[in-house]
Amino acid sequence: MPWGDPGQLKWCRKTTVQNRVGEARQKRCKLRHCAALRRRECEKKEKRWINRSTRANFADPSQEIWKSALVMPPLVDDRVYEFGSNPKNAAVGSRDPRQVSANIFPPSSSQLPDSDMSDQSQQNAILVSFGNSLYHDVVTFSIGFILYGLYLLVFPVCLWFILNLRPLPRASTVLLAATILAFTATTVQFTVEMTWLLEQIRIYLIRADIPLSDRRAYWSQRFTALTVIDYWPQLVTVGTITFLVRFHTNGGPKYTVSDAIVAWRAWVLYPRNRFVQGTLATVVCADLVLWIYAQANLSKHRAQDIAISPGTDVNLSTAANFLSLGTNLLSTGFIAVKAWKYFQLLDGTWRDKIRRSRATQILLVLVETGVVWAVVQIVVGVIQQLDVEAFTRLDLATSVIETASTYLAAILPAATIIIVRSQNSFESWTITNPTDVRNIQKKSTLRFGVSGAMRSTDADSVNSSAVPGEAQQQSMPPKVTDHEKVG
Repeated sequence: MPWGDPGQLKWCRKTTVQNRVGEARQKRCKLRHCAALRRRECEKKEKRWINRSTRANFADPSQEIWKSALVMPPLVDDRVYEFGSNPKNAAVGSRDPRQVSANIFPPSSSQLPDSDMSDQSQQNAILVSFGNSLYHDVVTFSIGFILYGLYLLVFPVCLWFILNLRPLPRASTVLLAATILAFTATTVQFTVEMTWLLEQIRIYLIRADIPLSDRRAYWSQRFTALTVIDYWPQLVTVGTITFLVRFHTNGGPKYTVSDAIVAWRAWVLYPRNRFVQGTLATVVCADLVLWIYAQANLSKHRAQDIAISPGTDVNLSTAANFLSLGTNLLSTGFIAVKAWKYFQLLDGTWRDKIRRSRATQILLVLVETGVVWAVVQIVVGVIQQLDVEAFTRLDLATSVIETASTYLAAILPAATIIIVRSQNSFESWTITNPTDVRNIQKKSTLRFGVSGAMRSTDADSVNSSAVPGEAQQQSMPPKVTDHEKVG
């Protein structure tokens, strides 16, 4: 067919149009594909930026996150808006350092997104910060609430054992006051933590009348006192405030009372040993001096800094923890020495029987509870040094262990008193010597109480009867002269 044929020209034009339509369709598909790729890439960058910005802002104590309204700043083209205002309608703020520090955290240039963050992205960032905070507090406080419930079961029994003595000795009066003080401090901490958690949930998730971007600032301004009380617990009486006690670490009242009870247990075992009593008094006084020093440097803003960053006051907290650890180890060591000396006074025949006696079991309980508490204090001191970044797994584990230790500081002394007082009865046992005659009995007493007084009893009562036709024989076991009443 010649090229001048109209049919051929029509076929060529039709083919050209079809090719152009196909090319245009392919181009549109490529554009849509590229747009989808760019959109997915932007979403990935946005998520990475949110996570990085959230972690950086929570980890940096200088940003004062608890005073801010947002985790992610409402910045557009490196402009800073007024604190708590809407980025769409707010006037552009200055770059004055004082204003910047009072506003939302300005991220570094490496953290700025490639495009302007939408309102939805900002809300997502806020919700992420709320979720991190609530998850951290729920896990931490739940462990504390469980231990507080256990303490509510232990405390009445401990109180009953102490009050069961009539008349109440002076040492028992001091122990009673220390136990009530520990219970009051524990209850204050439980109340503060419960209020803290419930108010966070109510304001972050329920108060729809407050803009999402202003809820954290509202919570911080209204419940600033909770931050101070939770990290520097206060002991307040019912009604008029008659006295106020704030201690050097989270759960400080219970730590100090626990140290005093542990030292008291060793004190009553050495009623006439001035060296032991002087050493125990020295370490307890050092603990008290450290508390006074901490209170002299206490301020609301410093307590808030501690709440924001775990490493703000790590040196003082670690020093207080290891001083308490030294008090516990020293007291437990004195108790262990007393138990070892008591055991060495007996020969092999008596040792097997004494090992199963309640007296020996009580001494072992005193040593074992001291060792358990020492292990807890060592773990707390080590993780405090390692925990330098907020909202990490290590930070969560640190918070859980620290919260548990504050409740264990009240539970262990009360449980020890229960174990010791439950075995405070006249204990007698019979030891039969194979070389002796039929009726050789031994009655011995090692009394444990909470009075702290020392009492010796006539531990040996040997009754022998002569057998007809046989010579009367007596085999006297060694006397046990170290019989004391301890707490």
